[in-house]
Amino acid sequence: VRIRAPVPRSASQAMGTILLLLWKISSFLARRLPLGFSYGWATLAANITYVLWARGRRYARAAMRRVLGRTASPRAIEGAARRSLQNYFKSIVDFLRFPSAGPGEIENAVQVDGWEKLDEAFKQQKGVILVGLHFGSWDVAGAAIALRHYPLNVVIEHVPNDMVNHVAQTVRHRWGIKTIPMNSTIQLVRALKRNEMLGLLIDQPHATSGVHVELFGD
Repeated sequence: VRIRAPVPRSASQAMGTILLLLWKISSFLARRLPLGFSYGWATLAANITYVLWARGRRYARAAMRRVLGRTASPRAIEGAARRSLQNYFKSIVDFLRFPSAGPGEIENAVQVDGWEKLDEAFKQQKGVILVGLHFGSWDVAGAAIALRHYPLNVVIEHVPNDMVNHVAQTVRHRWGIKTIPMNSTIQLVRALKRNEMLGLLIDQPHATSGVHVELFGD
């Protein structure tokens, strides 16, 4: 068993300061450049990362091989793995543009079918649990829900760096999305008792406990 030595707090804070500065610069540019142009740069950055990040590339290929099945060609697997990283980088662009987006932009970016099902669930007065994955621009989807005045709480994993964590949560709170730490069971229960909604992203591969389910035959 290999145990990583903890990162000194001073080093973590310094890294957080650098990341925060990069986030502010990137957010400034993303808000002022055309969306298509920003997506183009995101795709380029993803392609470069894919080539240079050998371990991530292996993981992506292994995942897509399982998703596409044993009969999938190497070319199909390679293409799906690369596109998955490209889409992830595009979701970063969405988050960078997120703070300055207007309600109309949020509503136009998200297409939802079945609002009436949420209304029916809230009528039960037992709270609502909305289950999803780290797929697409989940923060933008959360904003679309909050804009319709649903009482949304999202369950979050705390980012180790305080400054980075503050920025991420402030952006969400600005849109009316409340956040609850994933280890705060009491707050989760209280939100449901208030007949509010919990948004859960359940794909946490590094979790030490929980319910393991079979996915794509694994």
